[in-house]
Amino acid sequence: PQYTAAGEIKDFDDSGWQTADVKLTVNDFLMNGLQLKVGARHEAYALNVDVYASPDYANGTKGDYKSRSGGKTTLDGVFAQLNWEITDQWNTSLGLRQEQFKSNDGYYDKDDSTTPELDLEMIPSVSRSASSPKFSIGYLPSNSWLLRYSIAKASRFPIPEELFSQYKAYNEESLSNPDLLPEEGLHHNLMVDKTLDNGNLRINVFQESINNVIESQTDISNNVRTFVPVEQVDTAGVEFIANQYGMFFTDLDVRFNLVYTDSEIINNTPDPSIEGNRFTRMPKW
Repeated sequence: PQYTAAGEIKDFDDSGWQTADVKLTVNDFLMNGLQLKVGARHEAYALNVDVYASPDYANGTKGDYKSRSGGKTTLDGVFAQLNWEITDQWNTSLGLRQEQFKSNDGYYDKDDSTTPELDLEMIPSVSRSASSPKFSIGYLPSNSWLLRYSIAKASRFPIPEELFSQYKAYNEESLSNPDLLPEEGLHHNLMVDKTLDNGNLRINVFQESINNVIESQTDISNNVRTFVPVEQVDTAGVEFIANQYGMFFTDLDVRFNLVYTDSEIINNTPDPSIEGNRFTRMPKW
């Protein structure tokens, strides 16, 4: 401030989200021991980011636009799941989720120096859909033991920041990527659960393989950042859970959880040098 009051102001105008969902459970559906769960969910997200040059940033004085970007996404999904108590020892679940994704009203600045205003490039709307099935089967060898194997396919669609965010700031640049595909994951889990007096012990052994993992990657030489997919990330791990209610005295509950994960970047075309590394922000313990 002693040198100059000039700077930049970043304004997240009209950014936010709304979500709504409804679920219905029907017990003894068509027959004893058969449970039906159905539901629907709606999500709407909006991002609008304006960066202004400012002659006096401390007082919030806005000058000309330096960059603009934003857009909207909606995600509508429905699901159905059947849970079947086959016998006292065996049960199974079968479910399916269907999702419809749309991105629209996307834009980013692509200025023409011959015009006085900051010119915008409009991004075409995109619609995609995904189906996510899941299956699990459980076995109770006794009243205190439960073994369950589960497998599921899941999708995660990109959020507006990953699709549309674009700006220039002093020594770095972020580019939008409106062509991002959804992440696609295949997930396995084997659970062993032991019921205790007023509690339980549980071990989960899991493995997942996710394709098109959306991640912020930077071209270090040009200091340009964008969201691009890591083609494949595999993760395996073991989770231990202990719950004890009323330990030592009635009002004291103790819960303990410990997870070990081994995560590896299998394939990453933008930067093959990081293949074989642990995936970012994935702790070992």
